[in-house]
Amino acid sequence: MIIWKNNLTPHFSAAEYFPQYREQNAYLSEESYLFAWILEETRVDVGLRFYVNSWYRTQAQNKAVGGISSSNHLRGCAADIHTKNKITRKRFIKIVLSFKKHCRKHGRVGEAGLYKDFIHLGIQSETQKAVNGGKFIQWDERTGERIYNNILEVQD
Repeated sequence: MIIWKNNLTPHFSAAEYFPQYREQNAYLSEESYLFAWILEETRVDVGLRFYVNSWYRTQAQNKAVGGISSSNHLRGCAADIHTKNKITRKRFIKIVLSFKKHCRKHGRVGEAGLYKDFIHLGIQSETQKAVNGGKFIQWDERTGERIYNNILEVQD
Protein backbone atom coordinates (compact mmCIF):
# COMPACT_ATOMS: atom_id res chain seq x y z
CA MET A 1 0.00 0.00 0.00
CA ILE A 2 1.07 3.54 -0.72
CA ILE A 3 0.06 6.63 1.27
CA TRP A 4 -0.89 9.80 -0.62
CA LYS A 5 -1.66 13.31 0.52
CA ASN A 6 -3.70 15.64 -1.65
CA ASN A 7 -2.64 14.99 -5.29
CA LEU A 8 -1.95 11.58 -6.83
CA THR A 9 -0.64 13.22 -10.00
CA PRO A 10 -0.41 16.84 -11.18
CA HIS A 11 -4.02 16.72 -12.45
CA PHE A 12 -5.77 14.14 -10.22
CA SER A 13 -6.45 14.43 -6.52
CA ALA A 14 -7.03 11.86 -3.80
CA ALA A 15 -10.53 13.32 -3.46
CA GLU A 16 -11.27 12.30 -7.08
CA TYR A 17 -9.94 8.81 -6.41
CA PHE A 18 -11.87 8.39 -3.15
CA PRO A 19 -15.21 10.22 -3.38
CA GLN A 20 -15.62 9.85 0.39
CA TYR A 21 -12.11 11.25 0.99
CA ARG A 22 -12.10 13.19 4.25
CA GLU A 23 -8.81 12.24 5.84
CA GLN A 24 -5.31 13.65 5.52
CA ASN A 25 -3.96 10.50 3.84
CA ALA A 26 -5.27 8.08 1.21
CA TYR A 27 -4.08 4.48 0.86
CA LEU A 28 -3.96 2.81 -2.51
CA SER A 29 -2.23 -0.09 -4.21
CA GLU A 30 0.77 0.29 -6.48
CA GLU A 31 -1.39 -0.90 -9.39
CA SER A 32 -4.03 1.79 -8.76
CA TYR A 33 -1.27 4.42 -8.47
CA LEU A 34 0.16 3.24 -11.80
CA PHE A 35 -3.32 3.56 -13.31
CA ALA A 36 -3.49 7.15 -12.02
CA TRP A 37 -0.27 7.92 -13.91
CA ILE A 38 -1.50 6.22 -17.09
CA LEU A 39 -4.62 8.38 -16.85
CA GLU A 40 -2.45 11.45 -16.22
CA GLU A 41 -0.25 10.73 -19.24
CA THR A 42 -3.32 10.22 -21.42
CA ARG A 43 -4.88 13.49 -20.24
CA VAL A 44 -1.70 15.44 -21.01
CA ASP A 45 -1.24 13.65 -24.35
CA VAL A 46 -4.72 14.48 -25.68
CA GLY A 47 -4.78 17.98 -24.18
CA LEU A 48 -8.22 17.67 -22.60
CA ARG A 49 -9.18 18.10 -18.97
CA PHE A 50 -10.73 14.95 -17.54
CA TYR A 51 -13.45 15.28 -14.92
CA VAL A 52 -13.86 12.15 -12.80
CA ASN A 53 -17.38 10.78 -12.32
CA SER A 54 -16.28 7.59 -10.58
CA TRP A 55 -12.92 6.03 -9.79
CA TYR A 56 -12.38 3.74 -6.79
CA ARG A 57 -15.59 2.07 -5.56
CA THR A 58 -16.41 -0.07 -2.56
CA GLN A 59 -18.50 -3.20 -3.15
CA ALA A 60 -21.57 -1.32 -1.87
CA GLN A 61 -20.94 1.69 -4.15
CA ASN A 62 -20.35 -0.59 -7.12
CA LYS A 63 -23.58 -2.48 -6.49
CA ALA A 64 -25.53 0.78 -6.05
CA VAL A 65 -24.48 2.05 -9.49
CA GLY A 66 -25.09 -1.30 -11.21
CA GLY A 67 -21.39 -2.11 -11.71
CA ILE A 68 -20.35 -5.65 -12.63
CA SER A 69 -18.88 -7.84 -9.87
CA SER A 70 -15.46 -7.93 -11.60
CA SER A 71 -15.32 -4.15 -12.10
CA ASN A 72 -11.85 -2.66 -12.13
CA HIS A 73 -13.28 0.23 -10.11
CA LEU A 74 -13.14 -2.15 -7.12
CA ARG A 75 -9.34 -2.26 -7.50
CA GLY A 76 -9.03 1.48 -8.13
CA CYS A 77 -7.90 0.66 -11.66
CA ALA A 78 -10.76 2.21 -13.64
CA ALA A 79 -12.28 5.65 -13.91
CA ASP A 80 -15.37 7.05 -15.58
CA ILE A 81 -14.55 10.49 -16.92
CA HIS A 82 -16.06 13.25 -18.99
CA THR A 83 -14.74 16.38 -20.64
CA LYS A 84 -16.31 19.79 -21.12
CA ASN A 85 -16.52 18.94 -24.82
CA LYS A 86 -19.13 16.60 -26.28
CA ILE A 87 -17.91 13.03 -26.30
CA THR A 88 -18.04 12.09 -29.95
CA ARG A 89 -16.74 8.79 -31.25
CA LYS A 90 -13.89 10.71 -32.88
CA ARG A 91 -12.88 12.26 -29.53
CA PHE A 92 -13.34 8.87 -27.83
CA ILE A 93 -11.00 7.22 -30.33
CA LYS A 94 -8.36 9.94 -29.82
CA ILE A 95 -8.46 9.32 -26.07
CA VAL A 96 -8.47 5.53 -26.48
CA LEU A 97 -5.48 5.51 -28.82
CA SER A 98 -3.50 7.57 -26.31
CA PHE A 99 -4.66 5.48 -23.34
CA LYS A 100 -3.78 2.24 -25.16
CA LYS A 101 -0.30 3.62 -25.96
CA HIS A 102 0.34 4.53 -22.31
CA CYS A 103 -1.00 1.18 -21.06
CA ARG A 104 1.37 -0.62 -23.41
CA LYS A 105 4.29 1.61 -22.32
CA HIS A 106 3.71 0.50 -18.72
CA GLY A 107 3.17 -3.16 -19.62
CA ARG A 108 -0.57 -3.15 -18.95
CA VAL A 109 -3.62 -4.15 -20.97
CA GLY A 110 -6.41 -1.63 -20.95
CA GLU A 111 -10.11 -1.35 -21.54
CA ALA A 112 -12.24 1.53 -22.74
CA GLY A 113 -15.98 2.05 -22.99
CA LEU A 114 -18.03 4.81 -24.56
CA TYR A 115 -21.27 5.68 -22.78
CA LYS A 116 -23.81 8.42 -23.42
CA ASP A 117 -22.30 10.92 -20.97
CA PHE A 118 -18.87 9.55 -20.08
CA ILE A 119 -15.89 7.41 -21.03
CA HIS A 120 -14.72 4.41 -19.00
CA LEU A 121 -10.96 3.76 -18.92
CA GLY A 122 -9.35 0.96 -16.97
CA ILE A 123 -6.53 -1.55 -16.79
CA GLN A 124 -7.40 -5.23 -16.74
CA SER A 125 -6.57 -7.59 -13.90
CA GLU A 126 -4.44 -10.66 -14.57
CA THR A 127 -7.59 -12.81 -14.65
CA GLN A 128 -9.27 -10.51 -17.16
CA LYS A 129 -6.16 -10.46 -19.35
CA ALA A 130 -6.17 -14.27 -19.42
CA VAL A 131 -9.87 -14.42 -20.31
CA ASN A 132 -9.49 -11.76 -23.02
CA GLY A 133 -6.34 -13.25 -24.52
CA GLY A 134 -4.24 -10.27 -23.44
CA LYS A 135 -6.15 -7.99 -25.79
CA PHE A 136 -7.26 -4.40 -25.23
CA ILE A 137 -11.06 -4.35 -24.98
CA GLN A 138 -13.16 -1.51 -26.28
CA TRP A 139 -16.92 -1.10 -26.38
CA ASP A 140 -19.64 1.35 -27.25
CA GLU A 141 -22.36 0.90 -24.64
CA ARG A 142 -24.73 2.98 -26.75
CA THR A 143 -24.69 0.45 -29.61
CA GLY A 144 -23.60 -2.72 -27.81
CA GLU A 145 -20.56 -2.98 -30.09
CA ARG A 146 -17.57 -4.76 -28.50
CA ILE A 147 -14.11 -4.86 -30.11
CA TYR A 148 -10.94 -6.72 -29.09
CA ASN A 149 -7.60 -5.08 -29.93
CA ASN A 150 -8.95 -2.84 -32.68
CA ILE A 151 -10.49 0.60 -32.83
CA LEU A 152 -14.15 1.36 -33.38
CA GLU A 153 -14.76 3.17 -36.65
CA VAL A 154 -15.10 6.92 -36.47
CA GLN A 155 -18.76 7.66 -37.15
CA ASP A 156 -20.31 10.67 -35.44
